[in-house]
Amino acid sequence: MEPLGAETLHLPGKILNPMVSLLSYIIVGVVSFLVGVFAQYVRDRVKNRAIIHDLNKIEGGKAQIQKEVELEATLRRMKYEDKKTQYVKFFNLIDAYQGQGVKDFQTKMMPMIGELFKEAF
Repeated sequence: MEPLGAETLHLPGKILNPMVSLLSYIIVGVVSFLVGVFAQYVRDRVKNRAIIHDLNKIEGGKAQIQKEVELEATLRRMKYEDKKTQYVKFFNLIDAYQGQGVKDFQTKMMPMIGELFKEAF
């Protein structure tokens, strides 16, 4: 005879204690929970790696664009500096030409103006 309160489950060929059955459900539940947690962990890890990969790709593109912009700015600056140098040379030549014209005027015209004033006064 069985003790009081210890009910058993009778299956053909087997007798199962309800505590063993409950323990197996608990074990299956814990294992299922752990498998679910591990699966979520793996999903999150894969998602994080994909985000890191995308971030590195974006940063690489950003660095490339910065290099291109810097190169373009340098080329533009060199172009304008070259133009500035050409303008400075051009205006220096104009100033030299004008200075030479003033000297020529003084050397050739002043004696003529002096003679003109001598004759006039």
